[in-house]
Amino acid sequence: MELQESTQVPGSAIYRVAFKNQHFSFELVPLSLMKENPDGLDLATPSICFYVDNATKERKRLLDNGVITTEINERNGRQGFAFSDNENRWFAVLEEQQH
Repeated sequence: MELQESTQVPGSAIYRVAFKNQHFSFELVPLSLMKENPDGLDLATPSICFYVDNATKERKRLLDNGVITTEINERNGRQGFAFSDNENRWFAVLEEQQH
């Protein structure tokens, strides 16, 4: 596992960790940043973020399969959205930044 990215935020940092050469990662977000979340997320569930090449395409695929999603928005210069599983736990999806 390796640190892929660190984003400084007021009073803390957000860390993205992953296994090398895998298109899946975890984003570690301090609870202090999540307490004021606009969607009333359950903070007992870990904050898991999936990275995709195209957020619009992935959101459409999920919607076509009956998954509840939020609208696409921008976060730190990336397009993204959230989706809910069948137990009403929410997960984030962000576009990979193109280098």
